[in-house]
Amino acid sequence: MAPLGGNYLTEQGRKNLPNYKYSGSDNSLIYKHILTPMNNYLIDFFPLWMAPNLITLIGLLITFASYSLTAFYMPQLEGEAPVWVYAWCAAGLFVYQTLDNLDGKQARRTGTSSPLGLLFDHGCDALNCTVSTFTFVSILQMGMTWKVQGPCPCAVLCSFSSRDTTLRCVTSELVYASF
Repeated sequence: MAPLGGNYLTEQGRKNLPNYKYSGSDNSLIYKHILTPMNNYLIDFFPLWMAPNLITLIGLLITFASYSLTAFYMPQLEGEAPVWVYAWCAAGLFVYQTLDNLDGKQARRTGTSSPLGLLFDHGCDALNCTVSTFTFVSILQMGMTWKVQGPCPCAVLCSFSSRDTTLRCVTSELVYASF
């Protein structure tokens, strides 16, 4: 049973779960001409035995490290931090988005892509959005004001509702695929 009531998966959907195939695309010029060639080059540095979810988890841990640094130096979401903290946060965000792209490439390369991996990836993306919001607020030195206390909980809700939408899309497609 789902946390808010109701069942996400019908019996028919459960039977079709192994047949699910994710397909997404990004037709932006940066993705096509910069990020895709870069990631196609970088994926060869990951050993075949490395699970795609481990790549996702490493990226999320880097995000948590960025947040931990800003929370340590700016616990009230305002104030100064050493310059290297800002550089770490910028690099950490770039590394996260790169690893987030590489996990899918690794899954396809090793033939281990699955609906569970997709949900894990999107769940980590939701956590990343939430934690990165607080990191961003700290870097902008916004402090604990109404400007922060309103949008931040909204970011949390939006991030986790996207995970729920992903789950519902996966299960809906599985049900439709059975006909």
